[in-house]
Amino acid sequence: MEQDLAGVPGELDTLSPARSAVETARAVSAEKARAAAQVEDELSRLGVLLRQDTAALHSTAHAGAVPLPTDLRELEQRHHRLGGLTDALRSWADQATNTGAALSFAASAAAAAAGASARADQARADAQTEAATAEAARHRYAEERRQHDTTYQALVDELLQARQRQVTLRDALAQYQRAAADAQVTVAVLTNRFESESAAIAQATQKHDACLRTLRDLFDHHIVQELADDGRLVRPADEEEAAAVARLILEQRGQSPDMESARAHEQSSRATVDACIRRLLPDLLKIGLHVSCEDLADSGWRRVVVSQQLDGHGLSGARELRDALTTVGMSVTKLEHDFNEQVQSEVKGVVFSELRRAINVRIALAEKIVADIRRTLKGVRTSVERVGIKLSWAPEEGNPLAVKALHLIRDADQDGSFDEMYDFFVAQLGAENGKHESWAKQVEHVFDYRAWHSWKIELTHKRFSDPATPDQEVFRTATGRSNPLSTLSAGEKRLVTMLPLLAAAHAFYSTHGYQGPRMIFIDELNAALDAPNLRMLLQLLRQWDFDAVFTLPSMQPLLVPEIGRIGIHRIQQHPDGNTRFTVPSIWTGTGSPRTALVRVPGQAGAPDAQ
Repeated sequence: MEQDLAGVPGELDTLSPARSAVETARAVSAEKARAAAQVEDELSRLGVLLRQDTAALHSTAHAGAVPLPTDLRELEQRHHRLGGLTDALRSWADQATNTGAALSFAASAAAAAAGASARADQARADAQTEAATAEAARHRYAEERRQHDTTYQALVDELLQARQRQVTLRDALAQYQRAAADAQVTVAVLTNRFESESAAIAQATQKHDACLRTLRDLFDHHIVQELADDGRLVRPADEEEAAAVARLILEQRGQSPDMESARAHEQSSRATVDACIRRLLPDLLKIGLHVSCEDLADSGWRRVVVSQQLDGHGLSGARELRDALTTVGMSVTKLEHDFNEQVQSEVKGVVFSELRRAINVRIALAEKIVADIRRTLKGVRTSVERVGIKLSWAPEEGNPLAVKALHLIRDADQDGSFDEMYDFFVAQLGAENGKHESWAKQVEHVFDYRAWHSWKIELTHKRFSDPATPDQEVFRTATGRSNPLSTLSAGEKRLVTMLPLLAAAHAFYSTHGYQGPRMIFIDELNAALDAPNLRMLLQLLRQWDFDAVFTLPSMQPLLVPEIGRIGIHRIQQHPDGNTRFTVPSIWTGTGSPRTALVRVPGQAGAPDAQ
């Protein structure tokens, strides 16, 4: 209905140019009709004049004589009239031509006006028809509105919504089409992937079957016992059981299921087995045994077999390695039982006598060094707060194993059999089995006498003393729960922790028979130390006769009487920024350091170092 109403104004608008053309054609026709009437009137007048002149000429011609004027003026007048007559005739001809063209144009305009009038009549009829149609549509609209009670705006809104849905559906269709194109591409990619995956699955299936056969060969050739020992290991009947068996074997052997690591482990194991065979074969041949590797047919597995060496240089009685080891183990056990107990006792006596002596010597030396440290630190106190430290090193009474080990090492065995000592330390070696990287480390740990002792660290400070007796020193023991070091300043902590190390170095260098430099290295000598404590430290270094090498950001703290004579190397940087060098100087205890002149090898005339 709305489209019918909207079409009526458009049809009426197409009639406006036709109406304008009809009006213009009518105006042009009227103007040309008036011009034609004027031309006809002029032609009528000229025709009358022409007829009159023609009649006069005819009458003169019938009279038989035409008197011609002889007078010049009359001749000029006659010539002038003839010229005017000629011009009038030409003008008549032009007017006649123009009149014909005007009549032709008027006829065309009349025909166009008639066509436009006909079209106008037709457009008027069409307009009347459209008006009737519009009226009918308006009537239907009013009737539908009356029947359905729907406003025009609601219908317009519904139409707009429908058009919006149409646009949305077109966009959705475009998206679906793009998605369909993408889906086709995806299908092609997935098809190619499916084909490649199918080939990979077929290859994996073949490899899977081969692995299953290889795993079954472990049981068919009775070599699974050489890899693992578990009642759950049975010959797999299908893939699921094969996977479970393979996992159990890998777990028992401590290996991961990674193929690369498994291949590397296989190559390493093969190389290790071959190397062991080459290394042990000469010794085994001495006792009539031959070891070799044989490949199991159609399985990919190799087995180590042991054969008996015959006198004729032949081999017989090839047995699996496990059976051969069992036989050899039984033979070794029998030999151990047959071993002479007297010889065993003598061996234990010699070994443990030397062991006891070596450990006792080291314990005595350690106790002497600790005593020297205690004696060295006995009178050492910081300058202001009177901070001092005392160290003790004694058997660890709270550890029964340590007490037992020290008793067996330090107290002599009266009967000389060392059976108790042997049994105790063999048991300790067994308890430490598998905890160390090598047998030597395991033995070192079991016989480490330092683990049988413990340190006791005691600290004194001026404020620890009773105010009633400030001169009586009070020592506090450092424990896991209470540490008197936490109450000290940063400089006191550093000095207190350095003193035992310096005392230990002094005790070591003071050991009887030591010859060599008494060298110590200290970085940032004056870090966190105030001037009095630094002076005390320098005095100790000189008193204990150390060959000390230390670093300082500046040499000024060294220029004190406590240092005595000292060599100083100042680190300088070259102006290029890339090179550093040292300038040596010597300070003798007074004045300023004097630069030392160093002889450069190979240069004549260079002075010696001062």
